[in-house]
Amino acid sequence: MAEQTVVFISGVSSGIGKGLAEHYLSKPNHTVIGSVRNSGSSAVVELKATKSASGSKLLLVHIENTSPDDPKKAIADIKASGIDHIDIVFANAGGSPPVVDLENVSSEDMITSFQTNALSTLVLFQALRPLLQASKNPKWASISSIGGSIGTMGTLDTWFTPAYGASKAALNWLVRAIHCSQPWMITAAFHPGIVQTGPGNWIARQIGMEQAPTTINDSVLNLVTKLEEATRDNYSGKFTNVIDGNELPWYSNVGDGIAYHYMLAKPQGIALATVVLLHGWPDLGMGWRFQVPHLMSLGFQVVIPDMLGYGQTSSPSSPEEYSMKTTSGHIAHIIQEVTPEPIILGGHDWGAFLAWRMAIYYPNLIRGIFSFCIPFFPPHPRVITLEEFVEQLPDFKYQLQLASPIAETLGGKSEATLRGFLCSMYGGVTSEGLPGFDVSTGVFGERLEKIHSTPLMTSEILDHYVEEYSRNGLHGPMNWYRTMSINSKEELPLLESMPDFKFQIPGMIVMAGEDPALPPSMTAGQEVYFAVGLRKEIIPGASHWVLIHFPQEANKYIEDFLKGLLEL
Repeated sequence: MAEQTVVFISGVSSGIGKGLAEHYLSKPNHTVIGSVRNSGSSAVVELKATKSASGSKLLLVHIENTSPDDPKKAIADIKASGIDHIDIVFANAGGSPPVVDLENVSSEDMITSFQTNALSTLVLFQALRPLLQASKNPKWASISSIGGSIGTMGTLDTWFTPAYGASKAALNWLVRAIHCSQPWMITAAFHPGIVQTGPGNWIARQIGMEQAPTTINDSVLNLVTKLEEATRDNYSGKFTNVIDGNELPWYSNVGDGIAYHYMLAKPQGIALATVVLLHGWPDLGMGWRFQVPHLMSLGFQVVIPDMLGYGQTSSPSSPEEYSMKTTSGHIAHIIQEVTPEPIILGGHDWGAFLAWRMAIYYPNLIRGIFSFCIPFFPPHPRVITLEEFVEQLPDFKYQLQLASPIAETLGGKSEATLRGFLCSMYGGVTSEGLPGFDVSTGVFGERLEKIHSTPLMTSEILDHYVEEYSRNGLHGPMNWYRTMSINSKEELPLLESMPDFKFQIPGMIVMAGEDPALPPSMTAGQEVYFAVGLRKEIIPGASHWVLIHFPQEANKYIEDFLKGLLEL
């Protein structure tokens, strides 16, 4: 006799719960235990009539979510049916209380929501625990919601449902607690997407959609797949969006004590899409100051972070923290705080290099990508040092100095040298016309205090940059240049899965005509990496700081690219 897989699903009367029950009943040798409140409802009658695969059967038990005793009674019924273990639990049953703002929500609604969405899970876990312990590979999945993510509250406006959001946040806490306290079991919290149910369609209408984007069947398949893939090391103890498989924030930090400062610019009305802009070195989110207003005027929501090591974002000392894989995860976290939809990603300098890597590590989060001044560099087939990289590209020789302690020491001696350093990076020169930086050498320390301004910044903007760089110094920004070996080592596994890699999203590269380190010729042959097309542009006469040097031209290329994306 084939071994039975026993699946417990709470709330099988409708929606996701009913879909999960039908899915497992269609598989051979599955016993599905479903909790219902009303066994005589038409939906339950329909479920009972569902054709089961060979060796599969349905057992219904009565559980009211607000009852502390029903789960215990259900366990007695389960054992009386000869079932001695449970392999999989989907704690799906929940409730959507009335949408009442924080100023007017009643204590009764809060209490009921906590009983329905959080306390019921605890009571169910306590009742099912002995049967789960009897399983060879027990797995528990709680159906949560992005509304329970504290980190998304300010950006997705989930604060407008306090009873629901707070109860789902409490549910997430319980999931994490079960994971930590029960090391023998896999325990995950899943956001199923905005699903085509009554509550899901209501939410969709509030954000300008005709209906929710995810069908019940698609959500069920994603939930089942993610739980099948789940281990203690990947999804267990975490809050995961099953639509793209990425982790959602329990709270606002991106993890390991790292906190990002980012600006969120919203257009009037409903945004057409979200654009995320990543700056480079040595810059800030303010480097996109001429692009953000234009994008808002076109109807786009824009997210502009200060990158790791810069401004008000954390500035860890170890170069390992700045790897492309790690910082891609940080930006993915921010994207998920801001929007459930795929975004359009733009980058300049190091931000562009990171954007290309993000599109490899997190392809489901991105619908289009554009880069200023940086072509796509595919992963290296072996671990490579910065010295070896510079041998291949001599115009990058300045990076050797930036990666050493020399440049940050020269630029960080005083406020005057810091100001001179920043001016030098943006084309400032001494009164004799001598630069403070060039690509063949790096920083000329003896000239920094003699350089007081740059043609690319007003005094007010320059003061702002000096203030922001004074927070944590230059060590963090310079760490980006210390990651060559780290990145190439972390990217070796990518090569196994991408021997003929092509981006599956549209791309655009805009090169500056007068960039001494990154000439337009570097984009030759880049089309081979793009399955659906690459647009290549050049802005003649532009320096590396093309975004502020030729903002109108840069904006026009971005606008045309975005309009093309929206037409796809």
